[in-house]
Amino acid sequence: MSLHELFRRMQFLVSKDKQRLELEEEMGLHRELRARQLLKQGMAPRDAAIGASRLFGNETLLKEKANDMWGWRWLEDLGRDLKQTGRMLGANPGFAAIAILTLALGIGANTAIFSVMNSLLLQSLPVAEPQELYHVETSGMPRDTMQTGNDNQMSFSDYVFEHLSRNTRKTVAA
Repeated sequence: MSLHELFRRMQFLVSKDKQRLELEEEMGLHRELRARQLLKQGMAPRDAAIGASRLFGNETLLKEKANDMWGWRWLEDLGRDLKQTGRMLGANPGFAAIAILTLALGIGANTAIFSVMNSLLLQSLPVAEPQELYHVETSGMPRDTMQTGNDNQMSFSDYVFEHLSRNTRKTVAA
């Protein structure tokens, strides 16, 4: 959207009543001109007015199309929707309280879950050089040799850790 287009739409929002009155006047003029043409062709005045309206088309649809081109219909629709929502929530305060509480709980839960996932998975680890971290796996060790209580994870004593860190072969995982 160009700057000129944005300025034009903002101008319409400020003077939309004037613009709508001008549109009404112009549409009436077009209907009148069509009716005059039909009168010249020999139609009765009443039939000419009806025929002109029929030839002109759906006036409400044309007004809506003009409104779409002039301004931000979505903004007007949003305003109407918010007014309607306010009226409905004001008419049923119990429902309003439950709806607001449900939204607050849902937003709070999602925020908490995202905060945890962001800190664990999306951000880098809080160490100086995370690219130098290693994952150590052991194979061929007897079961229950160095467990810390968790059946799936093993830990190493300081002595074993120091020995491994001194004698490590770098391997690239495929």
